[in-house]
Amino acid sequence: STEFPDRLSLMEVRLQAQEDEITLLKSSLADALRKLRLHDQQIPLLKQQLIAGK
Repeated sequence: STEFPDRLSLMEVRLQAQEDEITLLKSSLADALRKLRLHDQQIPLLKQQLIAGK
């Protein structure tokens, strides 16, 4: 049928869009985890500064 190639093309476009979205989500998650790690590393330093400032 003539409908099949159109449906196949549509599915390929949707698949590529989903793959792109997954890549973006992975990148965003990695960035958020980096920020959390940095935050966790800074907490002891901030506590030391507060104690030293008293």
